[in-house]
Amino acid sequence: MENQEKTPSRKTLLIIAACVLFGLYCSEHLVGVYINTHVLGLADTGICKGNGLSCAAAAKTAFASFFGLFPTASLGLACYATLLLLSAVGIVWPGRTRRLGDTLFAIALLCFLYSCMLAVVSAVWVGTFCPYCTMLYGLNTLLLVVATLGHPEGLKTALRRLFKVPAQSSAWLAFAVMFAASAAAYARYNSQNQEAVAQMAQKAALDAELAKTKGRPTPGDAVLRGFEKAPVEVILFSDFECPYCRKLAATFDEILEEEPGLVRMYFKHMPMSFHKNAEKAAVAAVCAGRQNQFWKMHDRLFASNNALEPEKLPAYAAEIGIDAEAFSLCLDDPTALDVVKKDADEAVKLGVEGTPTFYVNGRKVPGAMPKDRLMNLLREAEKEASAQP
Repeated sequence: MENQEKTPSRKTLLIIAACVLFGLYCSEHLVGVYINTHVLGLADTGICKGNGLSCAAAAKTAFASFFGLFPTASLGLACYATLLLLSAVGIVWPGRTRRLGDTLFAIALLCFLYSCMLAVVSAVWVGTFCPYCTMLYGLNTLLLVVATLGHPEGLKTALRRLFKVPAQSSAWLAFAVMFAASAAAYARYNSQNQEAVAQMAQKAALDAELAKTKGRPTPGDAVLRGFEKAPVEVILFSDFECPYCRKLAATFDEILEEEPGLVRMYFKHMPMSFHKNAEKAAVAAVCAGRQNQFWKMHDRLFASNNALEPEKLPAYAAEIGIDAEAFSLCLDDPTALDVVKKDADEAVKLGVEGTPTFYVNGRKVPGAMPKDRLMNLLREAEKEASAQP
């Protein structure tokens, strides 16, 4: 009769759980690498780029996918999720699952043998190594060591019962979890893949739009917001009386706060002729900029972009601590208006037809967009910038 009490120790199960959490992290990255390589066509970046290292090269091999249907890393996610749940069951209900040590050892051994095969393929066939895969090779080796040393009845017993594992209750639990986790991993991959395809369609549309343009803007004397050395440059043509400009400004504010090192944004004026107060509001922003308060005035004007009558502007300036006398004189200064007209003339020469219109690393993007789409666009630009020599 099987002894249900002989299960791996709590310490062993905790170590296995910690290992598989790292495995989930690496596998998730590998799914992303697969999508970046096969759908987005991106080159290696970060730790994937170096002498003798290439995640993209590994992702292009036949072993990177399951019969071309989805990345093998998705199965890795399912496998590690199964090990995590089995470890949790053993920790919470010790002794309730028959031969848990046998099942953990069997899964760890399969992972180790698969890693050995992939390591040979990388060395002999591909000729380069994927850093994330290499970390998983080491992780799977560690899992086998822990599962072996932590087996309650030792290695010989584990090997002797290896072919009996499929008949054990813990193995049936593992099969059920693996099936469910594989379905969940495939659904997640499919969602990520569709999002990447949508990004490519968006990029194609933006590239087509860029082909129609007559050049790209330069920051010039525009006021900077964000990190000066950020990888993504945004040059924005905007109108303080435009409601869509206000929405886009709020979206950029959120992104700049959440990702302070991602974007360097330059604001340029393009007051539309049918917005009667937009030009004077733009001049007010220029005047505030002369007192190093451009962005405070920018935010204040957008906060009231349906109430920008010229007589209200001095009150807005006072709210943000601008010298009232200097500001009032500046509002009638033709050189301040010239700054606005210079930006607007540049927009016309570039073929900008409406606001908001912004350029992301030179690529023209007309109109506002939801935060998730905008973040995807900025991330894509960041990857392209990092991939450039």
